[in-house]
Amino acid sequence: PPHRPHIPGHYDTQYHDLITPFMKALSLSYTATSGGYYNPSTANETVPGYIKSTLISNPACGMRALAFVSEVGGPLPNIILVFRGTDLSGDVPSSTCDGCADTILFSNVTTMSDLPAECQSYTWEQLDYYTQAVRYTRQVMLAYPGSSIRFTGHSLGSALAAMMSTRLATCYHQSPEVGVNGGVIGVGTAGFVLPALNRMAGELGPSTMSPSSIVLLDQYYDPVYNTSTTDGLYGTLCLWVSPDP
Repeated sequence: PPHRPHIPGHYDTQYHDLITPFMKALSLSYTATSGGYYNPSTANETVPGYIKSTLISNPACGMRALAFVSEVGGPLPNIILVFRGTDLSGDVPSSTCDGCADTILFSNVTTMSDLPAECQSYTWEQLDYYTQAVRYTRQVMLAYPGSSIRFTGHSLGSALAAMMSTRLATCYHQSPEVGVNGGVIGVGTAGFVLPALNRMAGELGPSTMSPSSIVLLDQYYDPVYNTSTTDGLYGTLCLWVSPDP
């Protein structure tokens, strides 16, 4: 379709050059933050060509996010801001809090009393990942004024990335572009993004966001693949099929 952004072919070097920094950031969002996937050996790793910002959101219960600042690229740095996805490891409190946050984001829950029993040990402030993501994005913007921020995330994190990009377009009148300023390259959550953006429309009103500024990469065996292709989609879905082992 005419609104689809240019994403180079699967085997194109340009394609790999575009997504590789995002994929590294996604990996570190899981292994370098607290929770069931934490790996101490990656705690100080960074994205090649980028410096890991000291601005980190890494509570025991709450939204996890990292920012990586480009080493070169002109007077103003490029920034990759990555939101971690749902912790499915069973780790407590990480998995529990993420599950509760999913319910708030994707089920239109507005009060603690509507949440499952396992969520009642925490506060609304801990489980409201959207508000935490807004706060963190503002911190990054204030720390690096005028810089180009590119969002990414997996699962829950992809939805948060799309929501923050929409806020940039609507509240700050920026024009997101894929892989450039305000654009989103998300993984594995096309079916989650639509309800998240519907919430944004209710809160912010009409958005200047274009579907061409969000690219979501789905893998055939991802658990949300069927949801992604049947429940509506905002953005561009790129599906790849892994070769058999």
